[in-house]
Amino acid sequence: MYIIGVTIGAAFAGFALLWALGANDVANAVGTCVGSKAITPKMAVVLAGIFEFLGASLMGSHVAGTIGGSIIDNKKFPSDELFSIGMFSVLVTSAIWITIGTWFGLPVSSTHTVLGGVTGVGMIGASIGDVKWVSLSRIFLSWIVSPLLGGVIAFGFYFGIYKLILVSENCAHKSRRYMPFFLSFVIAINVIFLIVGGPETMSISVEWYYYIIIFIGTFIGSILPSYFLLLKLREFRRNGVFVSVPEVQTARSRKPGKSSVVQPANSDDLLAPMLDDLEEEPVQDVRKLLLKDIDTLSHQEARTVSEFEFIPLMIVTACVVAFAHGGNDVANAIGPFFVVLTYSREGNIDNLGEVPIYVTIIGGIGVVIGLATWGYKVMETVGSKITPLTFSKGFAAQLGAGVSVLASTVLGLPISTTAVIVGSVMGVGLVEDRKSVNFRVIGNIIAGWITTLPVAALFSMAIFAFFRAVI
Repeated sequence: MYIIGVTIGAAFAGFALLWALGANDVANAVGTCVGSKAITPKMAVVLAGIFEFLGASLMGSHVAGTIGGSIIDNKKFPSDELFSIGMFSVLVTSAIWITIGTWFGLPVSSTHTVLGGVTGVGMIGASIGDVKWVSLSRIFLSWIVSPLLGGVIAFGFYFGIYKLILVSENCAHKSRRYMPFFLSFVIAINVIFLIVGGPETMSISVEWYYYIIIFIGTFIGSILPSYFLLLKLREFRRNGVFVSVPEVQTARSRKPGKSSVVQPANSDDLLAPMLDDLEEEPVQDVRKLLLKDIDTLSHQEARTVSEFEFIPLMIVTACVVAFAHGGNDVANAIGPFFVVLTYSREGNIDNLGEVPIYVTIIGGIGVVIGLATWGYKVMETVGSKITPLTFSKGFAAQLGAGVSVLASTVLGLPISTTAVIVGSVMGVGLVEDRKSVNFRVIGNIIAGWITTLPVAALFSMAIFAFFRAVI
């Protein structure tokens, strides 16, 4: 009977962990979008909620198996029952630690926390030598490679945007010329990832060169629809359908770290970050600016108009990153819980098969509730404290992060989404001026990454020892 109690307790602890994941990791999916004021926090919660849920429900099982059994072999434990109690301890530890981090507004890595907990349980439930240190070191390596990959991709993409569009003559013309290609590129990338690592109904297994053909075909086929879609969105924006553009008396500059993201944002703040670099000429009425003939605009005005062109791309990439984030990070709670659930049903853990769809759906619900109720606590750190973000910077950062996270999800490699997005945001900040990057904030985040895993290991060891003694 007591294993039923453990299963029920694991269900509550797992849901608490999912809630904490949603509350803490929401910044990874939409922090850049909110930090640049492309969308309000409420809009971010709605969009992220939908796509986090879809990602968790459709792709979460890819990583759940990796977290559940790759760090410690359950056969090394005296019994499967003891191993399931250990996974219960991991859930309790992770829920408590991430909730503490969220309370203080710190972006805590859920992956670091869960894997630290699994390591601690393995060290006392089996032995130190039974922990799969090779697998753990591979995951350590992924935490280094992933932010570097995100940073390099984001840096390269924003460097191209900066040189090709923003600092060039006729930048308003060029932004409108290239936007359909940017959007088509984003669409093609996401189609490939869905085909490679999405749900079974969408996944196909073919030779690698077929993926290249699919990518090129999707890219070319999306250009014309993207052109007309952006044309229509531009018309709506000029008419004030989607955004209410404020009257701005003077251009403003901000220092990194200054933000009011945690306050309820409104569209009157929409222009502020976009004008960070426009100090020579004041812009009196941006709506009138959007209605002007672009051939008559000054360079500062043209760059402002160019930045507005990135809003639809930011929203699309925010949805993509949320989908990828849901697919990857929900496994942090599903993995240990799935071990407990399997033992409860089968009486052993000899075969950890495919995670049932209802488990991933419940996981998605828990994440959505967390980000909707407490997500604002850590939203500002990634969105504004690392470096001031414009629409174009936010788009490049999200694209770099999205590609990195989705690739890791497809490969079944548990990564820290926090590490990826931090690397991507830092990457775009380094393009124009390294002084705009707040390395103190980055240092605090890195310190959190370093301390989380050992602290989680110690916590889980203590909690596991307690449960083993009383159960």
